[in-house]
Order: sequence, then structure tokens, then C-alpha cells
Amino acid sequence: MQLSIADLGSIGELVGSIAVLFTLVYLAIQVRHSRELLERNEKLSLGQAFQSRIDARRDREKIVISMADIVAESQAGQYSELCDADKLKMRTLASLWADWWDNNIYQSSLGFTSALNDEVTTAQFENILLLWKTAGVSPSARVLRWYEKKKKDEDKDKDKKEQQTPRVSE
Repeated sequence: MQLSIADLGSIGELVGSIAVLFTLVYLAIQVRHSRELLERNEKLSLGQAFQSRIDARRDREKIVISMADIVAESQAGQYSELCDADKLKMRTLASLWADWWDNNIYQSSLGFTSALNDEVTTAQFENILLLWKTAGVSPSARVLRWYEKKKKDEDKDKDKKEQQTPRVSE
């Protein structure tokens, strides 16, 4: 039995179709595997970011506890009465805190963390700004943009509430 060129062509098409089918199955398995790896890496990254935030907060709180008397005097408006060594400690603490806020806002903007800063009102944050100003620390531009946006959002919410409140006519 002799195969014609047409028969050989048909066999070649069949073999090629089977090869394409195996290739597609292989690629589908590889894509699924890659997606699973990416999902695991994302979870790991989120876990590391969260742990980093916890570590930073714990370290900052240890510093605050160790400097409780200095922090209390600074917050009571007695910063100018601190000795130079205590002012340096307070400036260092304020700088660490400013960096923490910047990092927190940045990670929140990337969607890595739920923003603790959303729970803080502008009035509370103004106390933090005053502490930074008193200690001679400048917050980052990102922190200042966040603060301005937060202030505008709170003003809009306040205006909406005032508009929804029925007015009593005299």
C-alpha cells in the first residue's frame, strides 16, 4: 500500500492538530500554575507589609513609652523648656512618626493595607502636625496632600449633613 501525497498531507495535519492540542493543554496548565504562584506571592507580600507595620508601630510605641515624660511635656506645650538632649529625642521620635505616617499612607494608596489613617480626624491629625512643627520636623508632601484631601472630604461631609438637617423656621 502506497500513500499518496494527499494521504501524507492528511496524516501531517492530524499530527499537527494533536501537537497543537497538547501545546494548548500544556500552556493552560502553566498559566494556572503561574497564577497560583502570583496569588501566593501576593499573600506573602501583604503579610510581610502588615508585619512590617506592626513591627514599626511596636518599635515606635516602645520609644514613646521610654520617653513618656518628654512626650507629655512636649504635648503640654512645654517643648521649649526641654533640655537639648530631650529635644533631640523628641525630634527623632517625631521624625520616626512622620516616616511611619508617610509609609502608611503610601501602602494604603497601593492597596496593600487598610488605612488606619482613615480613622483619624483632621482635628486629631492637627495635633500631630503641631508636634512635628514644634519638634522641627517636616512631613512629606504625600502626608500633606493626604491631610488636605482629608480636610476637604470632612468639610464636604459636614456640608452634606447640614443640608440634610431640616431647618426650623421662626
